[in-house]
Amino acid sequence: MKKRILSLLLTLVMLIGLVPTAVIPAFAEESEEQPKVDSKGYILIWSYEQLVSVAQNARINESYRLATDIYQTDNSNDLGIWVRCDSLWLDLNGHVLSRETSSLDSALFFVCDGSTLNIYDSSPDSTGTCIYNNDYVSDTCSVINNSGGNVIINGGNYIVKMDNPSVKAAVLYGTSGEFTVYDGYFDSTQASNGNAVKMHYSNSLYDEPNCTIYGGRFYSQRTCIEARSLANYSDVYYPYVFVLGGEFYTKRINGDE
Repeated sequence: MKKRILSLLLTLVMLIGLVPTAVIPAFAEESEEQPKVDSKGYILIWSYEQLVSVAQNARINESYRLATDIYQTDNSNDLGIWVRCDSLWLDLNGHVLSRETSSLDSALFFVCDGSTLNIYDSSPDSTGTCIYNNDYVSDTCSVINNSGGNVIINGGNYIVKMDNPSVKAAVLYGTSGEFTVYDGYFDSTQASNGNAVKMHYSNSLYDEPNCTIYGGRFYSQRTCIEARSLANYSDVYYPYVFVLGGEFYTKRINGDE
C-alpha cells in the first residue's frame, strides 16, 4: 500500500514538473508588455489616458512619441489633455490622435499658464494628425487652446470639426500666451463657424495673445485668421498675428474658393 501511494506521489510530481514547459511560453507571449522607450530614447505613448497623464507630469529632458493611432470616443467632461508641465515635447510620428465627444471640453489640448507644448511630426509623409470633434460644447471649440502658455508647432495636420453653426470654432485658439507655427496643415472647413487661427481677448485675463506664422497651410470656410481686441475703458488689449509665411485658403459657404 505504501509503495502504491509513493508511486502515485512521484507520478504527480512528474506531471507538475511538465506543466511550466507547456504553459509558460504561451502565457508569456500573450502578456508581453508594450515597449516603453524606442531606440532613439523617445518615451512611447500607447493610449489616450497615458497622454493625459504625461501632459501633466512630463519632465523637461523627456521627449514623447505616439506609438499607435489613438481614437478616443466619449461623452465625459474633464477628459481634455491639460498641459500643466514645464515642457511637453510630442512627436505625432505619423499617427492619428483623435477625440470625438459630446462634452463640455472645448479643446483637445489645453495649454496652461507657464507651460510649453512643442508638437511636431517626424514622419516622412507628414501623416501625423490631431482631430477634435465636439458638437455639444458652447465655448469656442479648438484643437489647441492656449491660455498663457507657449505653443510651438512644426508639422502635422490639425483638424477641428463642429456642426453647430451657433458655436464658434478654431484650430488654434488663444486668449493669452504665444503660438509659433513653422509648418503644418490647419483645417477648420468642417466647422461651419470656424477659423484656422483665432486670437481673442479674455474678460478675466486682460492679456494680449499672439501668434507668429512662418509657414504652413491654413483652411477655413470664412476667415482664416481672426484677432479680436478688448476695450476695457482705460486700456485696449490687442491680440495680434504676425504672418511671415504660409498659404491661406478660404472656402466660402456657397462653394466659392
